Amino acid sequence: MAKDATLTKTERNAAFKLVVEHGFDPLEFEWVEETKQETPFEDSIYRRSVLRHRPTEYCFKFGGHVYECSPGEVHKVDSGTRPDADWKRLRLVSNWLGRVRREYDAPDLWAMALEDRKFLQAASILEGSNTEFTSDERVYISERLDEIRDFARPRRILPTNNVNL
Repeated sequence: MAKDATLTKTERNAAFKLVVEHGFDPLEFEWVEETKQETPFEDSIYRRSVLRHRPTEYCFKFGGHVYECSPGEVHKVDSGTRPDADWKRLRLVSNWLGRVRREYDAPDLWAMALEDRKFLQAASILEGSNTEFTSDERVYISERLDEIRDFARPRRILPTNNVNL
């Protein structure tokens, strides 16, 4: 029989506040539950809460003795021993949300390079005259510059309130 390690309403509310503080729309997230055996021992089966960011499928899994998160700090998926102190758990979730924000906002440079290559190939078909950019070209350039500016702009993470998680 699985032990219940799911979060309480107040713990989930603390996570909600962190989501908002990191500039996310809370409706981009969902809570699900899963059952997981955390150690090889039979008595380590837990029902746990999972906070999932729908657009990226990244998630934070709150276990009985361990937590898992993606993206992780070192690897795509990291795990560790679930800390007992509320402030440590808050810090873990806040750090995870910062990594989700970084990944979500990062431009796909590989896709951009491919798109740019196609654009340059199309442009090279035209005669090599020194004419002004078309309106479509100006829109394209403006969008690419906006993406670069948004990617390069430093993010400010707001301090968390004293909430339990």
